[in-house]
Amino acid sequence: MLYSLVIKLGLQSPVILPPYQGVMVYSAFLAMIQSISPDLADQLHAPNSPKPFTLTQIIGPMQAIKGGVELASEHDYYFRLTVLNRQQFADVLAVLLDRKVTNIRIGEADFLINEVCVTPDQHPYARFESKADLWTRADASQSDIILKFLSPTTFRTGKSNLIFPLPGAVFGSLNRKMALIMQERYKSDLPFDKLLRVARYDSLQTRIFELKRGKQIGFTGTVYYQCLTQDRALTKYLQALASLAFYTGIGAKTTLGMGQAMLLNLIGET
Repeated sequence: MLYSLVIKLGLQSPVILPPYQGVMVYSAFLAMIQSISPDLADQLHAPNSPKPFTLTQIIGPMQAIKGGVELASEHDYYFRLTVLNRQQFADVLAVLLDRKVTNIRIGEADFLINEVCVTPDQHPYARFESKADLWTRADASQSDIILKFLSPTTFRTGKSNLIFPLPGAVFGSLNRKMALIMQERYKSDLPFDKLLRVARYDSLQTRIFELKRGKQIGFTGTVYYQCLTQDRALTKYLQALASLAFYTGIGAKTTLGMGQAMLLNLIGET
């Protein structure tokens, strides 16, 4: 199963956060898990292994100020968490629903946890689906793939970063996720730069993503890919990879809020 949760937050008074809030959300999330389930925190933070989750930054109205951003108490905020493992989802949800967990401290600010959303009727970005369902809805007859990159996305290439959504980088990243999540479907050594092309893009721009130590440059925007293969099985596989993006993210530092992306259909909905 693949899971996307939205944690709705509230404030009792205005707060100011530094610009590297993605790092702070990650640290706060692990600290919250650690307070209830140290073993689970160790699993999620295991070094030198792919992380079984992604996190966004805090999302909601913010006022940019010198050295950070200001959040107002009259507004609602949230962050999104995806989990790629059934047991870890159950363990994380148990922590979030624990009666002792009423707030989360992000940086120097205490946020109330107002609601944990797990279904689309609670929030449009909250959902879960089986891997079989994701595979089934991958449309082999559809040659267009539209990906919306919601947060700065970048790819490590040796000692530098690639900040353009080339098919090889985007779908290569997703294919590595496929190898971990759906091994029975995984196809290795696919020439993605020959299987797809960038047909066009909207609002593509470079964006700076603040880290506690330094910065990363990535891109955001909507990219329209076209499948070049006539092989329906391969087209279905490429569509399935694109669907994975909502849960796995794309590229580097997806646990800090980078690489948030989703597949759009023809009317612009997920």
